[in-house]
Amino acid sequence: MPRDALEKGSASKLPVFFFIHGGAFVGGSQSIQVAGREIYDGTNLVRAAAARNKPVLVVSCNYRVGSLGFLASAELSVYNKAHGEPVGNYGLHDQRQALEWCSKFIDQFGGDLGNITIQGTSAGGSSAHFQSIFRDRKFKRAILSSGTMVGIGPMPQEFHQRNFDTYVARHDVESGTIGQALIGLLQSVPVGKMVEPISDSICHPLIDRDWIPGSTVEATSHIDSESDAPDLMIGACDFEVSV
Repeated sequence: MPRDALEKGSASKLPVFFFIHGGAFVGGSQSIQVAGREIYDGTNLVRAAAARNKPVLVVSCNYRVGSLGFLASAELSVYNKAHGEPVGNYGLHDQRQALEWCSKFIDQFGGDLGNITIQGTSAGGSSAHFQSIFRDRKFKRAILSSGTMVGIGPMPQEFHQRNFDTYVARHDVESGTIGQALIGLLQSVPVGKMVEPISDSICHPLIDRDWIPGSTVEATSHIDSESDAPDLMIGACDFEVSV
């Protein structure tokens, strides 16, 4: 943030830019380095905006990826509901919690609560699209760069169940483990082992029928008619593959 965003107090609240990193929902972070440089560091953007007399605040977040972020199954569904928790999509809920924090506290850093824009690249763009259909969203617009919820789309529970069963089979040393015992089995696995991928494929969010009703744009078309629906800008990132 510009230093004077704090010094000026409430006199001049600044637009907020909230960034979500990509990584196919299996990797990445908001502080990933390439050739020793943090490629998602918002410092240069803040400085360039201030130099043009268009100052902004930049916020970024991390979220769970891979099995810790997107593993889902019938067993996990029962377990989560019993604990009053959302079913699946833990990584997306991490992003949502970060956005909740931003909407509650960014004004204390000089940000305008009514002028928050979210943006992401690749899986981050897909994430921004998913966040734009969340019913209690509190941002004004979203920029989807090289990723939409169709490009890295959600999959039904049957798809996720196969991945879950594969994880269980990899770690199950006792035959006949069933039901909620499977949850205990996976909870006993060291995190370093749990995050080892079972394939080279990307991770997909879950069609949970609550937040994410389906895999098509038509399934979420009711969002467009809402008076507070966020504006969307959709495009592609040049040189994304090289990065």
